[in-house]
Amino acid sequence: MGHLITLGGLDLPNLEFYEQVYPVRYLRHEQRLDNGGAGARRGGTGMRYEADVLVPATWSFRAEGLDTARGYGVRGGMTGGVGHKWIVPLAEDADEQAFVPPKYGVSHLGPARVIVDTPGGGGWGDPFARPPQLVLRDVRDEVVSVEAAARDYGVVMGADGRSIDAEATAALRAKR
Repeated sequence: MGHLITLGGLDLPNLEFYEQVYPVRYLRHEQRLDNGGAGARRGGTGMRYEADVLVPATWSFRAEGLDTARGYGVRGGMTGGVGHKWIVPLAEDADEQAFVPPKYGVSHLGPARVIVDTPGGGGWGDPFARPPQLVLRDVRDEVVSVEAAARDYGVVMGADGRSIDAEATAALRAKR
């Protein structure tokens, strides 16, 4: 299981090599949407990754940081999103459903998929002070949604969802 934990951060291992050497299949590794705390300097977004362990294995759990905010905002910044983890049994005849593993423990499981959402970092400073062009970049990079751009940063996207409506943005920011 040690090689799976490297997917929790921005260090992406050589997946093809690991899939040849270990009985695992990596399915997803991507940044989470609306997970970094809003701020003049947005908090880092967490990651979502999914991997299948293809054989029965002994799983060792240590996940004290899940389900609780850890990336606190400062100087008006917002708190980052929380982390989550699920285990989904893969055997077709398994009676078990997806479950949240214990924060600490050891379990013997058949083939299973692990799905992990890592927490986001807290923002720094007033989110409405973030330059609209940076918010636009965040929307285009799919780490901030169009809805969160307006709600959290006061930046209204154009009808195409890929540009800024400068007039509506100025009006929304002035209301605050």
